[in-house]
Amino acid sequence: MYEPVLIGLIATALLFDFLNGLHDAANSIATIVSTRVLAPRWAVLWAAFFNFIAFLVFGLHVARTMGTGIVHPSIITDQVIFGALSGAIAWNIITWLAGIPSSSSHALVGGLVGAGVAHAGPHVIMWSGLSKTIGAIFLSPTIGLVLALILMAILSWVFVKRSPPQVDGLFRKVQFMSAAAYSLGHGGNDAQKTMGIIAALLFAHGAIKGEFYVPFWVVLSCQAAMALGTLFGGWRIVKTMGSRITRLAPFQGVCAETAGSITLFLANSMGIPVSTTHTITGAIVGVGAAKRASAVRWNVAKDIVVAWSSPCPRPEPLAPAPISCTDCSEMSASPPIGRKQVLRKGMGVQYAALPWRLNGTVPEILLITSRRTRRWIIPKGWPMKGRKPKVTAAREAAEEAGVSGEMGKRTIGHFHYLKELSDGGDLPCLVEVFALKVTQERAKWDEKKARKRRWCTVREAAAAVLEPQLKMVIRRFGSQLTAKNKHKEALG
Repeated sequence: MYEPVLIGLIATALLFDFLNGLHDAANSIATIVSTRVLAPRWAVLWAAFFNFIAFLVFGLHVARTMGTGIVHPSIITDQVIFGALSGAIAWNIITWLAGIPSSSSHALVGGLVGAGVAHAGPHVIMWSGLSKTIGAIFLSPTIGLVLALILMAILSWVFVKRSPPQVDGLFRKVQFMSAAAYSLGHGGNDAQKTMGIIAALLFAHGAIKGEFYVPFWVVLSCQAAMALGTLFGGWRIVKTMGSRITRLAPFQGVCAETAGSITLFLANSMGIPVSTTHTITGAIVGVGAAKRASAVRWNVAKDIVVAWSSPCPRPEPLAPAPISCTDCSEMSASPPIGRKQVLRKGMGVQYAALPWRLNGTVPEILLITSRRTRRWIIPKGWPMKGRKPKVTAAREAAEEAGVSGEMGKRTIGHFHYLKELSDGGDLPCLVEVFALKVTQERAKWDEKKARKRRWCTVREAAAAVLEPQLKMVIRRFGSQLTAKNKHKEALG
């Protein structure tokens, strides 16, 4: 029978494993959610299943590294393990509440090293194992990036004669396998870190006789705790990553997941604890760079590299990704609002309306949902031959939103987005926004019985749309409306 202190520490380790699954679920399903192959709810179930059965595929090399290769096993005590787990759990909870996909792996390794050094001094560090882990911080995203580049080049050449719909249909099926492979690699690496911690604790208490090994009940309990965390808690960060990571095509998602799973399989076979966050980040950047260099948010990538290189833990920005989203993409390092500064060669120009009305004295904005992404947008239109662009914008925007009204004479702002084309490519667009004062709203508006309308305050509208420049336009326009209303009331 184990001592109460030992049972409490094992429960604490399993709690960390649960939080690890809860925190890192988005890493293993980010691409399959971004490509809309699976809804987040089913993607979490898919990831949880393959996270659990990972122990049937891989050995326990990573667990051995964590148990005997980071700090010397002779200094492992209850206090060292509790300190390491407490620090890692606190970091996981903080970043989970903030919706930040940081590395649980390095939080645990850092906590173990810190607790070991505080307990017995720097000489307890096993540099042979720790150096591999530190090297993996830089190598895992680099390998993922390079493999993604190679896979994109090979598969693009193989399917060059296929039409985009054929390629999309094929890779929507293939992505189930690539997502399963990545989840296997995730479960085989991340769950084993906690196995090593529990086995080292049992070894220090004399519960493991002879050579160091991981008992089978420890393997099952750790895999179950991680799968349970993925199943119940991953939703929070999945929502954050789903709204911030730009939409990928299934073809790109398969390349990213395959590159990430190959990297994790190599790390598992070599017994190196790596960060799944870093791995999938590098793979997604590689997929975007294969398409074109401008498709990657390099400023965000730079910030992440700085965060990874920092000796102290700090929240990492969300993973950079290729920008390929309909109606909702963000353009990194967006130039200031104003046509002269932002219109570039090769850009398309669209015209959008910002429908508004007064509810008493409170200005309200009308938003509609995109046909594909189901996210809140403002109605847009393309120029037509023989018609002035503003007239086109007024007509199409009014039809799209199911309203009619008076279009303002001047543009109230600009924003960027990438419009996905039917051939699989995308077109950078500059959108000019005009104010549309709504005078009549269609009673029945059920275009394809799928789209929605929503009247909301200026603050709610700015929070609902994703384009940062459009948020600024809405806030500025709302403040102008409010100021005009106050001036009229004062005169009245």
